[in-house]
Amino acid sequence: MNEIHFGAPLPAGMASVLSLRLPTPVLSKVMLTAHRYDAQEALKDGLVDEIVAEQGSEKCLERALKVADERKGFAESGVRLLLPYA
Repeated sequence: MNEIHFGAPLPAGMASVLSLRLPTPVLSKVMLTAHRYDAQEALKDGLVDEIVAEQGSEKCLERALKVADERKGFAESGVRLLLPYA
């Protein structure tokens, strides 16, 4: 949340997505302190679903495309994948 570092307002839509996706302690850390995460901490706090171990953007893109292909049926059925923690 680099907006916090330079005083820009956080868009309401982004705040809504974050509040639906993140548990309250993580949301507070992100929005109130602009905490900067490394990959392992982002995984632990639920900011990312997984870490691609191989180096390079190509490997990351390959994995993203594989996951998208595995989940494309959900989009076709109208199911949304953004689920709140509750």
